[in-house]
Amino acid sequence: MGRTELPIWQDFSEKYRAPHRRTPLVRCKTCGDEICASTTSLYQHKNVCGKKNRGLESIDDAAVTADGTDDLLPREPQSTRKRKEIWDDFGEKYKVDGRKTLVVNCKMCGKDVAAATTSLYQHQAVCANIDVPKQQKRPKSEPVIAKVTNALPPVEEVTMTFMSIQKNIQELRSQIETAHVDDAPALQTALDALQIMRGNILEKLSTMARGQFIV
Repeated sequence: MGRTELPIWQDFSEKYRAPHRRTPLVRCKTCGDEICASTTSLYQHKNVCGKKNRGLESIDDAAVTADGTDDLLPREPQSTRKRKEIWDDFGEKYKVDGRKTLVVNCKMCGKDVAAATTSLYQHQAVCANIDVPKQQKRPKSEPVIAKVTNALPPVEEVTMTFMSIQKNIQELRSQIETAHVDDAPALQTALDALQIMRGNILEKLSTMARGQFIV
């Protein structure tokens, strides 16, 4: 490849082409999902991949050990187990004019998302900061105060989100300092996006502290 890649690339397969994608892909060695072959996409996928996969595997291993039927019971493929829960938060796949790939509709904010597991996880990471379309808000017959109060998440939840983003920002800054010159722009783009999210959350926390709720 002509240069030393970051260690994270070792957790994914070699780059390959797919008929339905313009950019090269790699396959995650942990869960088997296809990921866009860019450093930013790999880091985003890594943040959500290991945790869920380890939890599912521990449950399956405990069940098998209890009755000693490891060789008798067929094991569900990792990709099938991994896929279940995230897709429940989105609608059925459908085609949209002007897009080559299928999309699904987020049940929380109503936005269209590419019908790929990685895209769903990436969307959920920022979904709480997306304004809900007006047609999905509560009926006008309800009091305005009740609508605003129910639409805002608890202070504790917003604070936890802020702490998580702050941790990711610190990790990305450390990675940028030691990254190869070709990888630095992608990492900087991810860092800029996280800093914007952090600013939005700080503004939301400030509004909550003042007791002023904005529709």
